[in-house]
Amino acid sequence: MEIADDISRSTCRHRRRSQIRRGLPAAIDEGLFGDLTMEEVDAVLTEAGRFAAEVIAPLNRVGDTFGTPFKDGAVTTAPGWKEAYRGWCTGGWNGLAAPAEWGGQALPQTLSMACQEMWNSASMGFAVGPLLTIAAVDALSPTAPKRSNRPI
Repeated sequence: MEIADDISRSTCRHRRRSQIRRGLPAAIDEGLFGDLTMEEVDAVLTEAGRFAAEVIAPLNRVGDTFGTPFKDGAVTTAPGWKEAYRGWCTGGWNGLAAPAEWGGQALPQTLSMACQEMWNSASMGFAVGPLLTIAAVDALSPTAPKRSNRPI
């Protein structure tokens, strides 16, 4: 539990929670996020911290010692990584800010970023894996800003 307290304290309680508490309550009061409450925001942040500490953080050591061997044309992840990713998806963490019609939770991007910061603090190796999926959802979302196909 010491790791959980460290992750939660360093990434969430002091910085992110205070930043979230500055702007998010006004947006919630205006009804920009449906019936979302600050109690629910705190619950999401607490659970994200718990998942980061108890599930993701322990992957660092096993990942460093086991590695990701490539043998017979296949890459093998370190023990626990598949299960952690499965738990992350099952917990709905992969769609915090994604539109509800796409299976997401339609939560504020600010809240999603605070959770991502905790996961990055717990294990950068794990946390960067889902970023492409999150980016694809953002890019393909009907609410995403339309971009020109012209080269920059």
